[in-house]
Amino acid sequence: MSDTDRFQTWQRDTLADREDGAEILSVGPFRALLSPATETTQHGWVTLIDGTAAEAETLKALIKLRSTFKRHKVPLEIEYNETLFPKVGEWLEGAGLKLVERNSLMSCRPDAFTPFPTPEELHITQLSSAAAPAELEAFQSIRWTDGGEIDRPAPPVERLRADMARPSSVFLLALLDWEPVATGAPPHPNGPAGTARGGNRGLAECRLARAAHAAFLRPVVDKQAHDEHEAGGDEAEEQRVHCRHGWGLL
Repeated sequence: MSDTDRFQTWQRDTLADREDGAEILSVGPFRALLSPATETTQHGWVTLIDGTAAEAETLKALIKLRSTFKRHKVPLEIEYNETLFPKVGEWLEGAGLKLVERNSLMSCRPDAFTPFPTPEELHITQLSSAAAPAELEAFQSIRWTDGGEIDRPAPPVERLRADMARPSSVFLLALLDWEPVATGAPPHPNGPAGTARGGNRGLAECRLARAAHAAFLRPVVDKQAHDEHEAGGDEAEEQRVHCRHGWGLL
């Protein structure tokens, strides 16, 4: 199985392992996930599964998705692998959606990973059920707002606690001079993906980027046998950082 296929498998697993009360929607080529309606602020996630859909079918499904998400008062955001769906972006933009960001999809296998020493002023802690509430709140805030770059409410801490209870989960918080600055987490505990998010003092700093990626992704690679990472922030710099640690572009 290619790394691109593994990424598609991760997306399907993410939908299959939804939390209690969450709603999964199958609309044309799209698969969507809505968090439980009991949450104070509902969240949604949409991806593409069927690579054979034509433009007319895709746009028809988009109309239904928009109506459903509007009814739930959830912003519509679609995340997909552009390599597999090269024409979809043009269709979506033509229907009124705007491209928010384009992130490189990279993969790394355990035998290719090269760790990097952590600076003394950078401290990494793996969160557990015994973590202080302030640590959990900081993690959620940084992770779900991209370190304050996106203005949106973070999911409740209870959701994070439920995610941490899953087998093989790895949730890490980086502190620079004891100030929370970045997070590391696998978006899906049974799949191949891992992410690192940083605030204004986080991944923008090359030294933290190098150390945080090495410290965050080593446990993920060890536990899951394969890791994929969605790079953000300074795209070119982060690609160079990843490549030095054994990552390659898909």
